[in-house]
Amino acid sequence: MDIIFSSDVELWSWNKNFDQDVKNGLLKLVELADEEKIPITFFISLSDKGYNQPEYGEKILSLIKKIRSKYVCFGIHTHCQNLPLNFNTKKDHLNRYSKKEIISILKWYKKEIETITKKKIFVHRAGSYSIPPLPILEECFKEAGVKIDSSDISQEYSKILRIKNLVEIPPSTNKRYSKKLRVWGPEQMSPKEIMIFYKKAIKKTRVLVVNFHSFSVYGDLGKKARVWHKMPTFLRVLLKPVVKLIKKDSKIIMKEESPAFANLKKMIKYLKNNGCTFTNFENVK
Repeated sequence: MDIIFSSDVELWSWNKNFDQDVKNGLLKLVELADEEKIPITFFISLSDKGYNQPEYGEKILSLIKKIRSKYVCFGIHTHCQNLPLNFNTKKDHLNRYSKKEIISILKWYKKEIETITKKKIFVHRAGSYSIPPLPILEECFKEAGVKIDSSDISQEYSKILRIKNLVEIPPSTNKRYSKKLRVWGPEQMSPKEIMIFYKKAIKKTRVLVVNFHSFSVYGDLGKKARVWHKMPTFLRVLLKPVVKLIKKDSKIIMKEESPAFANLKKMIKYLKNNGCTFTNFENVK
């Protein structure tokens, strides 16, 4: 089994603290990749997601410029709110924009990250996995010079799809979990669920994509996500305004690594012990 280890790098709505959510989390994940000698792809969000941090873009580009690990690759993570483009960018999700605007967003992201990293950028993941239909995304990819997407959680067990100029290698999920936005990994699944998922997946696929978040190194997305997605849909709709209000002034400062990060390290060792090979997106055949 080939394993692709990836992490989205962005601010966390429960915290909105650059040092904890982005800088410290990202550097700890680089350290983990170096220790385990496994590749990791960081999907970089250049948007502050509407959290009123005008220096966010400069700070994150400065941060990734300093990373020299041979195990690190970078990709585009299209949160779109407040991007400095020549059209209105009040909406965060990529699928809320026209095809022409999506092409502009992808080209801008690609140029910004390539300029800083001096590496070709060809892989993309949409914020909140919110992509337009794949045929439309494929047309946008052709124009923007992007080749691989990892956003479509409707595909079971990282099923690979090839559509002309686009290769879709999605985060690992299945029909049971995709409806609840639960992606294979320690953020949203317990260690027992992770192992059960893996044992089912080895009969169905040759590649699995692990996704984590920089903010989960010192944050607790997992517990909140599990509780949230166990609620009936109607109750979540009713509670959204309340949760948004709570998040507005929330600050969760943690100096110790989270249980999710501890379980991520255990997960990597478990996969290695089962003979899995860690690889990059571009090496998947």
